[in-house]
Amino acid sequence: VSGGECVTMYKARAAAGGEGWVTVTSAQEVQPWSARFVVAQAVPLTSTLSTNEAVEPFEVHRLLEPGELVDLPEQPVQDLTSGSLRARCVAVADSISGWVTVRE
Repeated sequence: VSGGECVTMYKARAAAGGEGWVTVTSAQEVQPWSARFVVAQAVPLTSTLSTNEAVEPFEVHRLLEPGELVDLPEQPVQDLTSGSLRARCVAVADSISGWVTVRE
């Protein structure tokens, strides 16, 4: 079609739940999902999703340092015991896996 704008549609799932369609124009306002992230501030890498000791005991594997790379094999999920957004991740440096808080 002459004069039309090139768009691409993706089926997407929100971290807070729900699915829908995302439309991206040729200007690429929406960035594709990347599974590799850089740690912005020090955060403990724990053994379980829950950070509430009363619900489930957990162990801190180690502290992830700012600038460190981590891979997220899946979307972050909400920890219902604390309300925090948590993600399962793997530290690139030593392949230790666990859970981190993305947003409190």
